[in-house]
Amino acid sequence: MGIAALMEFNNKRGRTVILKQLESLPEQPGNFRPMLNNVKSLGETQFVLACSTNILENVLKQLQQVGMMTEIYSYVITSLDFQTIDVEPFQYGGTNITGIRMINPDLTEVKRISMAVQDNGDPHKLEIETALLMDAVQIFYETVYDLTVDRMMTVKAHPLNCKTADNWMYGNSIINLMKSKSTLGLTGLIKFDHEGFR
Repeated sequence: MGIAALMEFNNKRGRTVILKQLESLPEQPGNFRPMLNNVKSLGETQFVLACSTNILENVLKQLQQVGMMTEIYSYVITSLDFQTIDVEPFQYGGTNITGIRMINPDLTEVKRISMAVQDNGDPHKLEIETALLMDAVQIFYETVYDLTVDRMMTVKAHPLNCKTADNWMYGNSIINLMKSKSTLGLTGLIKFDHEGFR
């Protein structure tokens, strides 16, 4: 649901939605405090915070500094890499901070991949893009393996021109088999519907 749809959904139900863009001072990039103080003065206590993971921890610290990390405030964090942020400094103020975690850091496979792709090997720091890429490679590998070993097909790659409508002769077989498969990946169950959506 995009921001416009979210606003329309809430307006139809008589809810007030205030949309603010995070802005820092031109002379102090990364300083959001004046803007956050302005938001605080509006008296709102429930927020959807959509910002880059790169600045999220800094924004949360500044929310705490301006007094917006107490029990009256609630935040829904939209970043799918929220699990990479250390929220320990914010857990004692009573603030309700909600995020979505698509990667279970306790899974053995997540720990193994984290050790392979990160310097510190911390499974809590594994980013969603990396996990989704690993899942895509896994399901593609398993599908091609099933075609070549179980069904004894020989799959050969030929150069294709992206500017033409040529199809790879094995493409439909791979897609159809992939739609019928399910496997457990880093981000959970990988299974597709008849249209190819996960």
